[in-house]
Amino acid sequence: MIHDENDTGTSPQEAGVLAAILGGSAEDARTPVSPESRYAGIPLTTIELPIEGSTATQTVAYFRRRFVPQPSNFATLRMSAVNNGERIDQVADRELGDPLAFWKLCDANRIVRPLDLPLADPMRIRVPLPEGVPNPSTT
Repeated sequence: MIHDENDTGTSPQEAGVLAAILGGSAEDARTPVSPESRYAGIPLTTIELPIEGSTATQTVAYFRRRFVPQPSNFATLRMSAVNNGERIDQVADRELGDPLAFWKLCDANRIVRPLDLPLADPMRIRVPLPEGVPNPSTT
């Protein structure tokens, strides 16, 4: 059985189950990711799966599918060179001040497999403004 979440959070019962899974409190389970995460705002869902060799089930929590925004939704702040051997998290740390923000560079540059970088030496990628923020030079 699949339990879809609405945008207001999990039910108290599901929050308790998720708290047990996540190892935190029920309140933590209602907001399991940072507002800076690529999964912020993505509904959390649970599914009941059978336990192998048993008639019992286990509850597994997961995020609904995240639809990646089109690169055209991002204004370019600047271009940045990715040097031979440099990982996308290193570029994100250098350009955005946060290695965990690598996904923002991936979204803005249509990079599906970040571990394949760099594709060319040197490769230039767009450093984006947040989605929907217009380029200051055009406003």
